[in-house]
Amino acid sequence: MRALILAALVVLSSPAIAEVVYVKYRGAVDLAPFSCQTTGESSLVNRICYDAKERYLLVSLKGTYYHYCEISNAAVSGWLRAQSKGRFYLAYVKGKYDCRTGHVPAYSQSPTPRDAQPTFNVDRGVRNYQDVIAGRKRLDQLSPIEQREVLTVTQRLARRRGAGEPCDVAYSSCTDECTSTGAYFDYEEGIYRTTQDTDFSSNCESACSAGQSNCEDEDDRDSKCDEFRSGCESDCPTSVFDYRAGEFRLLTDADSKCEDACSAGASSCE
Repeated sequence: MRALILAALVVLSSPAIAEVVYVKYRGAVDLAPFSCQTTGESSLVNRICYDAKERYLLVSLKGTYYHYCEISNAAVSGWLRAQSKGRFYLAYVKGKYDCRTGHVPAYSQSPTPRDAQPTFNVDRGVRNYQDVIAGRKRLDQLSPIEQREVLTVTQRLARRRGAGEPCDVAYSSCTDECTSTGAYFDYEEGIYRTTQDTDFSSNCESACSAGQSNCEDEDDRDSKCDEFRSGCESDCPTSVFDYRAGEFRLLTDADSKCEDACSAGASSCE
């Protein structure tokens, strides 16, 4: 059953659909001008949407949309052709095409973030899961949030059958630690600062994703947790960008906080 669900995700979504998504650090964006592709082979990259005219890209990472500016059509084409969408993202997209310095296109009739933010509904996911299994629906007919709900239901059922992946468990524990970290230390000022309105959580979660990719690439089950820790720690941020102040905090313990999250993930999958 799980193979059926995952295989269905490879289907391409229609371009210029009447759909609005909530993009982190930006807000609501209408996908009408975008061409979108849903990916099923990557645990990190769920969907890629690209507006070639504006050279503006939205990518869903673990169900959260992020944006990248002034990215060429050639780069996006290479990404879509890449065998590993997650590895391509980590190597060639992450940390580049920064919208804080690049051109951010304006789109008309943007709904309010409250209206655009989808609500995760497990009960709906169960119903859609049953409909897909029974052949009453196709997964590509569902919205991105509904697809994620179906995958969540599938993963939970697999874990109940004892088939849960240690890499998924490690990622979940790691990201939970990232989001629960409320403060970091600014060595330059000698004070603690809140992680709210900074890029710490998103960068920390990206490190968890890198750890998960490493973990999944390891064939030896006994080594998966160590590979998670190694991949995660190697991608931890050393600085923090404060969106409210509009500046980087360079001398911080962000890497140490992130490494704690990596350790939490590695410990949970052992």
